[in-house]
Amino acid sequence: MNNITLLESTDEEITKLQDFLNESWAKDHILVKNKSLLKWQHKSFFDVSKINFFIGKDCNDQITSCLGIIPATANSIRKESDLIWLTTWISNIPYEGIALLSEAIKYFNPIQVAAIGINDKVAKLYKILGYTVDKFNHFYLSIKNNKSSQISKTSRYFKFNNSEFHKLKSNNINAELYNYVDPKFISINKLKNKEYLNHRYINHPKYKYMTLDIKRNNIKIAKLIVRKIVFNKSSCLRIVDTSEIKISSLKDKINCRFAIINLLIKLKIEYIDIFTSDEASFVAYLLGFIKVNKERDIVPDYFEPFLKENIDIRYAYKNSGNLTNNKNLDLPGIFFKGDSDMDRPNI
Repeated sequence: MNNITLLESTDEEITKLQDFLNESWAKDHILVKNKSLLKWQHKSFFDVSKINFFIGKDCNDQITSCLGIIPATANSIRKESDLIWLTTWISNIPYEGIALLSEAIKYFNPIQVAAIGINDKVAKLYKILGYTVDKFNHFYLSIKNNKSSQISKTSRYFKFNNSEFHKLKSNNINAELYNYVDPKFISINKLKNKEYLNHRYINHPKYKYMTLDIKRNNIKIAKLIVRKIVFNKSSCLRIVDTSEIKISSLKDKINCRFAIINLLIKLKIEYIDIFTSDEASFVAYLLGFIKVNKERDIVPDYFEPFLKENIDIRYAYKNSGNLTNNKNLDLPGIFFKGDSDMDRPNI
């Protein structure tokens, strides 16, 4: 068995990993071209001399396998993380990839292990390993004015004319978009700590995230983290994480939908969407969103480069408790587009 270790954070070792990824994973992948993004995405807060990438090396010090880890806990005191996401898993040696996974689980001692954006081949492997495998659900709300939609093609939308605009009644519920991320934001997924969330959404090296608050009589009933995407003289909002969903009635749900539509109209934003794991879909339904109908709707996922088609996003997760606590074996898989490495630059 080759030597399995965490990657050293030196430029020399990171370059070796990039060369391996370029040859064995994907030529000119963003992590190959952008060393600073790789360092940020896989930063170890516990040990700055390491990068959260487990690698296998042969006797000639050549990398033969790798497994990227994104812990949902940023902590300089303890290496453990209740949730870890697996990324960039490749092995040129039979069974060495499984050894990497075993080492990662021993090291981080997670309650839940997940991977988002997996292909069909890897999905089969996760099923064999006892993981729950499913596809993200995709939801949206869209508007159409007297100009045609530039990004999406939606069969259900709120239509208005600039010269005959009548604000939809939302009965004291309103949506407000702020040009920053609230540093006190806490995700619905309780396995993500504040330090991780600040690192993920406030300190992102390229993307700028914003806070979307929905209020009833000035009391917050939902808080969302969103990213504005501009393309082809149009724009959309993508919800990447959420907390504080306190919508308790059908009336709230309807008024929440109207409040968001009013915001889209005011800011001239074509649509807002959200990707959720199956067990997190209640968030979209509570917000009054519409599920994408793949036969009639096109709500793109890829913008770098732009691809006007619907994309299936597969994910896998497994609850094993951790080495000292098996009380969380029924923990739901609550995942959004901002999790793992799904919302990151591609160019």
